[in-house]
This record gives sequence, C-alpha cells and structure tokens, in this order.
Amino acid sequence: MGNAGLKALLLVATFLVAFFAFALSMRAFVHLGFMINSPAPAEGAAENAAALTREMDMGAVCYWFGIRCYYASALLTLWLFGPTWMAAGTVGLIVMLRRID
Repeated sequence: MGNAGLKALLLVATFLVAFFAFALSMRAFVHLGFMINSPAPAEGAAENAAALTREMDMGAVCYWFGIRCYYASALLTLWLFGPTWMAAGTVGLIVMLRRID
C-alpha cells in the first residue's frame, strides 16, 4: 500500500469513527427522551436525576467526538493534496475553532 492508500485508509477510518460516535449520540439522546417521559418513583428521584445526567453527558460527549472527527477528516482530505495544504487547513481550523468555541 502506497502513501496515498494509507492516507485514504486513515480518512475512511476517521469517517467510520465519526459515524459510530454520532450513532451513539443519537442513541443516548433517544434514551434520554424515553427516560424523561417515563414516570419516576418518588423514592428514586435522586437516582433518576443522576441517570438522566449521565445519559445526557454521554450523548454530548459522543456528539462532540463525532464533530471533531469530521473536522479531522477535512484535514486528512487536505493531506491528500500535500502537507502544505494540511498545515494551512490546520491553521484555518484552529482559528475557526478559537472563534466558535
């Protein structure tokens, strides 16, 4: 496998990881919706709130990781054209993330 094949393989692997991260995020948010709409016993209110928080945190972390994988895939795509393009894309991505985060 040549250099371009390795780059393409890394790009595909990044998209695969992003896909599963987003799928887990959707799963967590759907479960959260079911958990919110189901009645909780009065004696287990604190445990129910903790479970809701854990599920929401899991969904948020998976979504965050998935979106970062998509950002990385843009850089890997630029890497197919050369290291200079990837370096320029990295600087652009850092500037963009600095402004929106």
